[in-house]
Amino acid sequence: MEKREAKALTLDIKRRLREFCAQSERPILWLDEGGRIAFCNSSFRELHGFGHPREIPGTLFEINPDLSLSEWQDRWAMLKEEGFGEWACRHLTSKGESLKLRLGCTLLESEGWAYALLWVMDQGNEGQLPAALFRRALKEAPHMVLWVSETGNILFANEGMCRQMGVRLGALLSSSVFELQGNIDAESWAHRWAELKRKGVVELDTTLRNRSGVNFSVRERAVWLSTPEGGVQCSYFTPQRAGSPPNERLQLAHLTLNLMQDPVVWVNREGQVVYGNERFRTWVGLEGKRVFDFLDEMTPKDWEKSWEGEALGRRNLLLASGEKMPVAVFCTPLQTEEEPLLAMILRDMRSFAEKESKLMRELSKVKALRKRLEADNLLLKQEFELEHQFEEIITGNERFKAVLAQLEQVARTDAIVLIEGETGTGKELLARALHRLSKRAKRPMVKVNCAALPEHLIESELFGHEKGAFTGAVSRQIGRFERADGSTLFLDEVSELPLNLQPKLLRVLQEGEFERVGGSRTIKVNVRVVAATNRSLEAEVQRGRFREDLHYRLNVFPLSPPPLRERKDDIPLLVQHFVKKYAARSGKKIETISAAVFARLQAYDFPGNVRELENLIERAVILSKGPTLRLNHILLPQKRTRSKTFKTLEQLQRDHIREALRRCNGKVSGPGGAAELLGIHHRTLASRMRKLGIKRLDYKKNS
Repeated sequence: MEKREAKALTLDIKRRLREFCAQSERPILWLDEGGRIAFCNSSFRELHGFGHPREIPGTLFEINPDLSLSEWQDRWAMLKEEGFGEWACRHLTSKGESLKLRLGCTLLESEGWAYALLWVMDQGNEGQLPAALFRRALKEAPHMVLWVSETGNILFANEGMCRQMGVRLGALLSSSVFELQGNIDAESWAHRWAELKRKGVVELDTTLRNRSGVNFSVRERAVWLSTPEGGVQCSYFTPQRAGSPPNERLQLAHLTLNLMQDPVVWVNREGQVVYGNERFRTWVGLEGKRVFDFLDEMTPKDWEKSWEGEALGRRNLLLASGEKMPVAVFCTPLQTEEEPLLAMILRDMRSFAEKESKLMRELSKVKALRKRLEADNLLLKQEFELEHQFEEIITGNERFKAVLAQLEQVARTDAIVLIEGETGTGKELLARALHRLSKRAKRPMVKVNCAALPEHLIESELFGHEKGAFTGAVSRQIGRFERADGSTLFLDEVSELPLNLQPKLLRVLQEGEFERVGGSRTIKVNVRVVAATNRSLEAEVQRGRFREDLHYRLNVFPLSPPPLRERKDDIPLLVQHFVKKYAARSGKKIETISAAVFARLQAYDFPGNVRELENLIERAVILSKGPTLRLNHILLPQKRTRSKTFKTLEQLQRDHIREALRRCNGKVSGPGGAAELLGIHHRTLASRMRKLGIKRLDYKKNS
């Protein structure tokens, strides 16, 4: 069974290798030990002028007349021993013309078959022997490669050498062989050079000293390379440790990777490049490269994600020419005997990027127009909804009527109005009423909530920005001041405006002009400003959080709507209004509200003012059964005394939940539970109890 599986695997490897060779742009030829041609790809046939596979001669000797069978068998023996070969030769085309070629060759063996795989490296380039030798040195290197001149100076070191020595290439090139090998001096080096020049190849055991000064044992194979300038010693160093026999699959994988059209690179945990296929070396290079050097905008977070096997999506690949090329990055972690590695495939996305860029340019024009229409439509929609939500201001309170009288007087002017009042007292309602009574009512009022916008976006939102003013500014955008030109701008929560923007707001209020973010053109506007705050701006000035001159500029005509606790005579009117509103929404008919309900509501201070009252009535309408409004299931203190210290929202929530648990004997969910009493889901209540550190067992009578 195992033999059959092994044979099937071998045949599958052979089939896959043929497929890769067939797709390669390099001319490739397979030969057996007798020099018979077993396979050639279409590139090889085109180079030699053979139109059909049947036209290919049966043996190598018919297209290489300078080579005999015995010479080929000698080369076969060399390939079995060294695994790689390279030589210049002459081939004949189908028309009898001569081709001067330089061929590379490797031997592939498996159970039942063995072939020499030849590929064309150069055509007619005998004068470029050093470049060919350079490629051969890199391909033959088992681990580390070092080129040394006759004087002992280092001419070249591959990435494996730099990594093992713990230094960059520049540091190695500025040193000599005497610094790397402590057992060599000038005399012994001259003797070795003469011996190598005479023999051509010398093998010996020696030691290397890394950057930390630690010596480690290596096996050195020194090869004499003749060059027009004289000669070079090319040394291949292999660490002296228990090794494993050559792995045929690794040879196939190496060849396969070099035939790929996409760049492939392996990096270690430090981001150092360990291996790059031929396409990567051509486009990017190898010497001293780290992943952060060739992938633009690669963050430490991206680096960690890649080791989890996640694709990094679109990135820019920095080429050796200095240009940037868009690529899609796919990552696969690998575990080797020596160290974990990360394999990265870099898919060329240039054609996709060009199409995407053209599409985005067209879409940006459409989006700009759509945004403008949507913004105008949204403002009109908000205005329509709010006008119908608050058809009239409901009050019978003399103090509130005095505020409305002041509002009516100032509405016809262009004076700046500052509305200071607690949350829920109707500041925005007053601002909209003021706008409707003004001569600017034909255009919708524009609103900005200064507390709802992130600090880095407020300036752009108020004053607009030019295209390219900051990251993400793909088109020009007008701000709220420009949109409100000829209308009213409502600045809600103006006390939350950052200090660094307050001078710019002051300039608009005084001069009526500003510049967009990233722009230089001064824009003039005619805007009526209404500002609102739930804080005392005077107190904020004292604390140094608000400019005094801006406070003076805003405080032209102040309005202070009273809180609901100071206009309790309005509670019956407001209750009737909200009952009618929410009964209609829920499809109920509530006709009766008892005096006891009004008395109970008037006994409460309503720190949330009208908004809190409205929410409470909506809940009461939902819970009431029949035609009478009931507050039985709503927890509401009969009397609320205002302490001198102002409690936070968290403190108020804690007190409210504790009181509900006391009334329900520590029961949270179900009928008669605290969740039902508070009108919220029992899971929501349990979550808030955990957040506030409240335990239900503390409120059970038997605990």
